[in-house]
Amino acid sequence: MVTLTRFMKLDKENIKAVADIVIDGGIKIHGVFLFMNNKQEYFVKFPEEKKTVDGIDKYYPIVEVDNITIKEDVYNAIKAQYLK
Repeated sequence: MVTLTRFMKLDKENIKAVADIVIDGGIKIHGVFLFMNNKQEYFVKFPEEKKTVDGIDKYYPIVEVDNITIKEDVYNAIKAQYLK
């Protein structure tokens, strides 16, 4: 079960929203973003850390979710709130 503890609509180009979530009442994740790609499809991105190496920006995941059911639950919760 995914609970949104904070939600903000952004609507800045392809970034549509950001949310803080709690998964199964015990795992908190801050800064999960809802994006829309150029095909008008939504997707979520979990927090990443930006590092610049030799002048090139690289992004490394802070949180990775391998369980497809949890990913879908997070996506559905954030998208549903955005579309309200």
